[in-house]
Amino acid sequence: MPLLLETFTSEEITARDRSHILHLLYIMIRGIAWADGLDNELVQSCLNETFGNWMAIFLQIIQSNATKNIAVRINALSCLTVIFRDLINYSRNSINIILKPVWKL
Repeated sequence: MPLLLETFTSEEITARDRSHILHLLYIMIRGIAWADGLDNELVQSCLNETFGNWMAIFLQIIQSNATKNIAVRINALSCLTVIFRDLINYSRNSINIILKPVWKL
């Protein structure tokens, strides 16, 4: 996940590439979601290093202009959905950060 974050924040990639990276992140999060509540150490080892950065990126994406980069926004919302739906234990502290901007969107 650190490599995905590094690539996503690179200035050389296009919005389409960013959209694809978010889709990969979505798939990766779904792949470890089963462990939330059962093997919390596994979830933490996979997400702790970059979770805060991803949340900041998601916040920035959903607060950006609605007509720009719609595919990126859709994939960011998909990631947020799986994070807060399937990683209930892990994500509970982050919901207050993102809830108001998502509701506004």
